[in-house]
Amino acid sequence: DWDGVYRKMGTSASGQDTEAGLTAKKVQMILGSGRSEWVSNDGQSVSFQERSYTLTRPAGSDTGTFAIITVGGKPVFQFKPDRSGAKSSFYLVDADTKPLAAGERQSMTLTEVTVTMTATNLAGSPPVVFIRKS
Repeated sequence: DWDGVYRKMGTSASGQDTEAGLTAKKVQMILGSGRSEWVSNDGQSVSFQERSYTLTRPAGSDTGTFAIITVGGKPVFQFKPDRSGAKSSFYLVDADTKPLAAGERQSMTLTEVTVTMTATNLAGSPPVVFIRKS
């Protein structure tokens, strides 16, 4: 029975979130609302706070804003550096969503990609596994 209240339909025909949308939401939930810091075995680190990021590599660091977008059904970080003239970079995200055992820390893998309207293509850099700092 109709309750007499009109509701706006979602983006999918059924009104339900798509699986890709849920994946991007899960990535956002993993990052959380506060500061989130992650480190890799090769000396890289990335931290997130609100919509800002800092990516530190042996060659230097970048700061800027980020977005989580869905391309081809997969979650992708778009990093837009604050540096004048710098181009955005895109990283395919794979993150733990399973419950963690005691003492276990969450991991997230970032793979640099190029992006088209419907797909991602590997950019040639190997994937980097980041572990959440405790």
